[in-house]
Amino acid sequence: MNHDQNDPPTGPEDSQVLPRNATPAPTPRPRRKWPLALGSLLVTLLIAEIALRILGYGANRGPSFQGYNGTGIRLMCYDLNLNNYLDVDLTDPDVRQTFYRRYGVADMEQTYHYTPFGVVTPCDDHDMRPGQIRPKPPTPPGMPAKIRLIAIGDSFTYGHGLKPGDPWPRQLETLLNAENKDRFEVLNCGVGDTDVAATTHLFMNHLLPLAPDAVIYGWYLNDPVQSAAYAQAQREWMDRSRDEAKHIPDRYISVGWETVTGPRRWSAVYDLVWEKMNERYIGRKSLEWINGMYGPDNAQGWTQSRQMLAVIADACRQNNAQLHLAIWPMLIDLGPAYPFTPAHAALTDACNEQQIPCLDLRDRLRTHPVIDQLILHPADRHPSKLACQIAAEAIRDHLEAQHPDWFR
Repeated sequence: MNHDQNDPPTGPEDSQVLPRNATPAPTPRPRRKWPLALGSLLVTLLIAEIALRILGYGANRGPSFQGYNGTGIRLMCYDLNLNNYLDVDLTDPDVRQTFYRRYGVADMEQTYHYTPFGVVTPCDDHDMRPGQIRPKPPTPPGMPAKIRLIAIGDSFTYGHGLKPGDPWPRQLETLLNAENKDRFEVLNCGVGDTDVAATTHLFMNHLLPLAPDAVIYGWYLNDPVQSAAYAQAQREWMDRSRDEAKHIPDRYISVGWETVTGPRRWSAVYDLVWEKMNERYIGRKSLEWINGMYGPDNAQGWTQSRQMLAVIADACRQNNAQLHLAIWPMLIDLGPAYPFTPAHAALTDACNEQQIPCLDLRDRLRTHPVIDQLILHPADRHPSKLACQIAAEAIRDHLEAQHPDWFR
């Protein structure tokens, strides 16, 4: 039988075809999984928040190190006493009273418990170690003349956070005299928080008259002069890195304290993420900033810095002395991935142009396998006593090569 195309379906094969006016059954929609994922994320964040709070991580955490200023001293204090090096115990009220009465240190009662371990570093009116500006002693009859070396530079030369006998100039003097019967004298004329401009001014006005036989400039990588525009750019990124943070008034302490604000104050998880991202930001910007000091972005400042080195070198030559430059690296990974090689290369080239003997301390320091033993504290990467010892040994070897007649 023939069927017209408009006839209704018949037979088993046609039973699956819906009538013309029938409504198809709804297709089941897949279950949405994002509410479950969001809920899991929120639960995870809540657990992390609780765990961080239990562990004590959160807003208003105290400083890792602080610096108190007193009459004729600086008191550097830390939250950890690595290798039991720090000999001041601020948990003793009598010790704190001594600093208040004897040195006029500002009230530290609100903050000392964060960093109870300290060391005293004395300083004179020039912010140098005391007793360095003194006449050259006369040579006794029949004795060889004493060789006077003057060490200049910033806090790496001064010995930030180190006891009087531990900065590299003091250790260098001990090494030189061990086999030369007190023939050498090393004056530690380093001043913390200075650049080459301030160092040049100090040297030309106060140190050159001390009649050195040689001058050793302990150069740290942030020592160049910064042009006004370059310094402003640095302040801007540093201010950005400190967003959502403010510092306690200076009448309590000089460095180290941070009180967080905004979302960081209310969420330890947010604070932790912010800190990690900020560390990466600071690391990247610091790399650009240091290497940039020696490049076209700071062309004016770097030109002035080289000119000031030439001033010191020429003044030394005119007074029968010689300037030496000892380059301190950033005390981080000193191996092949060390990121400040361009700065070292620029300094070495500048010294070669001006015929200034140059020693890169990175070459010796990198042989020590444990970088954390070369710094004072994880939050304060100034050189430790051990790093200064390694540097002093390298400088002694350098001087023996440059001035063999001194050691005959």
